[in-house]
Amino acid sequence: MITSYEPAMMAIGVYKGHYSVKCIRHSKCFTLVYPSVDMAKAALFFGEHSGRDTDKFAQFNTKTTPAKKIDSVLLADAVANFECRLVKQIATGDHITFFGEVVCAHINKKPKKRLYSLGTGHKVGAVR
Repeated sequence: MITSYEPAMMAIGVYKGHYSVKCIRHSKCFTLVYPSVDMAKAALFFGEHSGRDTDKFAQFNTKTTPAKKIDSVLLADAVANFECRLVKQIATGDHITFFGEVVCAHINKKPKKRLYSLGTGHKVGAVR
């Protein structure tokens, strides 16, 4: 979610037990990605498997490019990628909310439809 326009800031909520929490705390950064409809299978795969014991990029053919301002990668087929430097984290129930300053934004030059969660049962797709 967008939390500030000036400076540009975004936040993500991550379950406390997920491997991503350890990674974000260690690197002090994260990439917020708006996946495209073309990435539906990859998005489900990435969401259902932990990086703790699965090399997601090796298991699922997803094109990446290096981030410009943080130590991360961008997903080349995404609608947009936002490079964020960690500013603050707050425990919110069983999740940690990470707040990051957007230090670089990337919009795909090829028009792409954004992927949305359409309901329970891992239903994803485009919004009409």
